[in-house]
Amino acid sequence: MKTNLFAGVLLSVVVITCAVGAWAQSDHAVVANIPFSFSVQQEQFPGGVYEVETLQHGYVRLRSSDSRTMIVHVIPNYSRSNRTAKGKLIFARYGSEYFLKQLWIPSSDFGMDLQGSARQEKLAKEMKGQQVQVGCQGN
Repeated sequence: MKTNLFAGVLLSVVVITCAVGAWAQSDHAVVANIPFSFSVQQEQFPGGVYEVETLQHGYVRLRSSDSRTMIVHVIPNYSRSNRTAKGKLIFARYGSEYFLKQLWIPSSDFGMDLQGSARQEKLAKEMKGQQVQVGCQGN
């Protein structure tokens, strides 16, 4: 009886571990050199080289060269007009502030929209913004 219980618990642990590993696997990863400081939702990031990975279940992992990491929920977006061979990050710029707005996967019609922060929404109401694109390299 104890052997069956132990085998059941062990099997459950293995299944859960495999499921978590599969959930966190990267579908696509790109590297971008972002030449300015920027915000993602409520977080501030300095300019620099970043790896951006799309994860399953509508999430993106943003990792700086110094290993600072943030996982962000995104909304899928499909558009043939944004297709690009190398991929791109699109930022909304208001004055001197930049906000990561979209990520487009290389050689794909697949992109992701990021939810704006309260600060970004406030600035959007106060002034006209500009769109700034940063190219990505596949990883």
